[in-house]
Amino acid sequence: MALLLVAQPAAAAEPNAVPLLEEVVVTGEQPGPALWRVISGAHVLWILGEVPQLPARVTWRSRQLETVLATSQRVILDGRIVWGPQTRAERAALDKARNLPRGRTLADVLPPELYARVEDARRAFARGERRFKYLQPYFASNHLIMNSMKPLGVVAFGASITVQEMAEKLGVRVDGIQTVADFDAYLESIRNGSTTPCLEVVVATLADGGAGVRALANAWAVGDIQQLRQLAPLYAADSTNHRAFECSASLYGSAQRARAIASLHARKLLGAAEAALAANPNTVLVVPIGELLAPDGYLAALGARGYKVLEPM
Repeated sequence: MALLLVAQPAAAAEPNAVPLLEEVVVTGEQPGPALWRVISGAHVLWILGEVPQLPARVTWRSRQLETVLATSQRVILDGRIVWGPQTRAERAALDKARNLPRGRTLADVLPPELYARVEDARRAFARGERRFKYLQPYFASNHLIMNSMKPLGVVAFGASITVQEMAEKLGVRVDGIQTVADFDAYLESIRNGSTTPCLEVVVATLADGGAGVRALANAWAVGDIQQLRQLAPLYAADSTNHRAFECSASLYGSAQRARAIASLHARKLLGAAEAALAANPNTVLVVPIGELLAPDGYLAALGARGYKVLEPM
């Protein structure tokens, strides 16, 4: 089985194609989703899928995770595919590539229909930002993501950071699995303006006014697995899902390169997870919810390898 977490190109689903539950404001202490279990004999791999945002007024505390960590021997964190700069020189080069060539604006480089949708998103979430129109499409997409969080009542969230802190207090070994991509290819894609698909993904994600992003954050906070399955493919914007495939391909110059780096990372992470599962009675794995639940994601891959996979209770 090919362990590809970058999906094949497919027709993009519209964000409002998924019926959203009546929106409520989730606040207070919340448990997040229960853990998936992968069984090998008497050994268990406990998996937590994380989302990019959490409701701003939520404190996350999973008592199930606390109990599992207390009896675990190892924690594995998905350190993701790193596209960004690793050195001072690379950071300077990326910063220099932030803006379009002098005299050019987004209106000049985007198709008219997409530019109109970008302007709608800007007016909703980045109103008054004078420099926005001069940004390369990739940086414009990042700008919209960051500026949308406060109006939507969500905050950037990394469950893996919390899990790492909890594990270290308990003296549990923590390993992060990371794959560093070709920075030069990434930088060239930004410079030559081929990252328009990344901006398209963000604009599509925010097209419903951010209702889907908010619903995903709420569903994760209260542990609604059914809603997570429906919403993650559309609104887990930092994951390599079906709608994000063209963005990934544009960053690497081709779909083939995007698949290759995703496949490499999947092999590394699943190899580490299998080794820990074989060696330890209890292991905790934290991965992005999109990669966990995708039809060709981690759960599907582990099931295909013969492990028993149990849904959260």
